[in-house]
Amino acid sequence: MDWTNIQKGSAVLVLWPDCALHDDMDVLNLKKFFENHLNINQASITDVGCVTTLPDRTEEGEDIPGTGGRRDFFFWLDMDAIPKFIYAKTLLNMIWWSDVYFNQQEGMYPQDFLDAYPDPVIPC
Repeated sequence: MDWTNIQKGSAVLVLWPDCALHDDMDVLNLKKFFENHLNINQASITDVGCVTTLPDRTEEGEDIPGTGGRRDFFFWLDMDAIPKFIYAKTLLNMIWWSDVYFNQQEGMYPQDFLDAYPDPVIPC
């Protein structure tokens, strides 16, 4: 897939592991879920898309069978929505992209995605 870097000011990039959204209706339903259950305005969420993880590798660089292939959903969340989002983030196992990146776990994602999102911008 050709990824386009979508930047959104005053927002943080979030990933939801193992959450494969297949079409615009799934994204709309997700936004409605956030609005109805977490009181987060739909406009506070900007979808980036689903990324399929790569397999783990041995020290020799061989793929480890049965690893990888998980689809993770990435989206931007406006900073002003974070206080409402924190509980759901923990409960639903969502992760800040900066946590993945700065813990050097980004290698599980394809290079074309990493090229589009090379390092997290942490808004102040």
